[in-house]
Amino acid sequence: MTLSDSDYSETNQNFEGAAASLKGILESDTVTEFCVDWLDMQCHLLGGVRDAVVVVGDSDTKKFAPAAVFPRGEAVSQELAHVAERALNERQSIVVPGGRTPGSPVHVAQPISVAQQLQGVVAFGLKHRSKEQARVDLERLDRSSAWLEGLLARHESGNGNGSSALAEAAAAAAGRSGQSKGLTVTLDLVATLLQHERLLAASTALVTDLATRFQCDRVSLGFLKRKNVRLNAMSHSGHFNRKSNIARAIEEAMDEAVDQESTIKFPQPEDVQSSEFRITRSHAELARKFGSGSICSVPMGMEGEVVGALTFERPDNSGFDARTVSLMETIANAAGPILELKRRDERLIITKVFKSISGLIHKLFGAGHPYLKLFGILFLATVIFFCFARGEFRVAADTVLEGSVQRAAVAPFNGFISEARLRAGDTIREGEVLCLLDDREVKLERHKWSSQLEQLRKQHQQALAEHQDADVRIIGTQINQANAQIALIDDQLGRMRIKAPFDAVIVRGDLSQSIGAPVERGGVLFELAPLDNYRIILEVDERDIAEVSLGQEGNLILSAHPTEKFPFTVSKITPVSTPQEGLNFFRVEARLKREAGKDGRLRPGMEGVGKITVEDRHLIWIWTRRAVDWVRLTLWKWMP
Repeated sequence: MTLSDSDYSETNQNFEGAAASLKGILESDTVTEFCVDWLDMQCHLLGGVRDAVVVVGDSDTKKFAPAAVFPRGEAVSQELAHVAERALNERQSIVVPGGRTPGSPVHVAQPISVAQQLQGVVAFGLKHRSKEQARVDLERLDRSSAWLEGLLARHESGNGNGSSALAEAAAAAAGRSGQSKGLTVTLDLVATLLQHERLLAASTALVTDLATRFQCDRVSLGFLKRKNVRLNAMSHSGHFNRKSNIARAIEEAMDEAVDQESTIKFPQPEDVQSSEFRITRSHAELARKFGSGSICSVPMGMEGEVVGALTFERPDNSGFDARTVSLMETIANAAGPILELKRRDERLIITKVFKSISGLIHKLFGAGHPYLKLFGILFLATVIFFCFARGEFRVAADTVLEGSVQRAAVAPFNGFISEARLRAGDTIREGEVLCLLDDREVKLERHKWSSQLEQLRKQHQQALAEHQDADVRIIGTQINQANAQIALIDDQLGRMRIKAPFDAVIVRGDLSQSIGAPVERGGVLFELAPLDNYRIILEVDERDIAEVSLGQEGNLILSAHPTEKFPFTVSKITPVSTPQEGLNFFRVEARLKREAGKDGRLRPGMEGVGKITVEDRHLIWIWTRRAVDWVRLTLWKWMP
């Protein structure tokens, strides 16, 4: 089973909480505080506790009351109260399996007796437990309840409720039960593991501490990789040769314990029963080759699975007694999850991804997890549906509305603005005046040439009367020149009035604040666009341009009219790309259909989104084409 990062964090927090609760036990001032801290410690060590209660009282008066409740401040549930009452009545440990509803908790209860007198009961509601796992937790609870028994025995003897009395009670309980002492040792080792961030440092510190505590010549730790154990750390040694003979022999001994999923002692006790017989060939080989008198290999587990093993070696033949082996197993059960979490955290990312995927597959096709299986079936059905379902494939592009013809009204000659009432956004009709230029100088110039023309005509008549042919021709030429100048000036006077060439909307230009300002010949005064003839400019991504062709139809939605669609037809594809915001776009022109082009609400410059309809294609292709194309290009780029 593969755990998520939240599961790893929760396990670490459980061990840290247990260590804090142990400190609170030793500093407790009252029986109630002692029970509360003890219950917190048990809940952190067991993990997955939904609710719990410690009930104490007097068996003679049969008055019992809760002394501690988990979670703190909440009422005891009816199910838990019923289990605790049943354990009090029957005066024996009980395990009540969960109901048929998925996720129902398993309830366990353990009576507390002092001098064969019933003094209370502890009960737990455990999540994610099988009945067999609950029995294992009950055995641990039986060993740990010695703390409470020692406390109640000291309290009954009348030693007071001070902190010293509670400490003595804890010490008395520890003297009555070696497992309680082992709990302290286990928490010390857990604290040692949590001080180190790296796996190798934590493993080396653990095996070195174990070698000192258990008076071993060598303690080794290994993790299960695929189907074999690989040695990770040896006591009193920061580095070792993994290919050495002793490393291989220790790994084979660990394999024996892992394969049999049980603790192996060598030499085996003579009084061992047939049901407890274990194969010890690799242990015997390790002892023969390297002079180990006594060997004990203990598997390390996590979430019901073996993840590694600890091997203890002593030089003499004294062996390991049952209490020591039990303490070793407790330490292995506590240290295994922490070390496994550190090992998984240091794996390569690709390995983590692979393990997560394999864990998900195991949940999908293994036992349990009905909701995950239902979600997987729905997801698979959705994928299959979209693999065969077809939909309309459209190319989307940012769009700008422009006039099909955009004409500029320019100044015909140098002059000054005399009158300008219209500005950008105004609509005008054909022949309507846009602005007027000051014509006073031009009129004076025309008056000058008119006077000169009259004078030349008189001179021309006098020359004719005097039969001066040469003067007649010269003066006639000057008269023609004057007439031409007057005609030119009349034309200029006519162009003083800048008129609209067609029905249009003024796209650009505002001279209302520039009366009297000079203008130069050829300067743009206004830009005009027709009212009922537009073209659409679409900026098509280069990744989609291959799908676009002339004559395709589509729809445009403008920001100004988001609830209406305007149909259009592609009319031109410009074969030149324009870089913009790190991408390349092609300019594609389209024309609005006749009925849409006559909509009076349209104005040049409006922006929106246009979608060009290509054809019907599979929905899965439409939604994944960009990702697939990116993968193809990336592979092509890196392929030799």
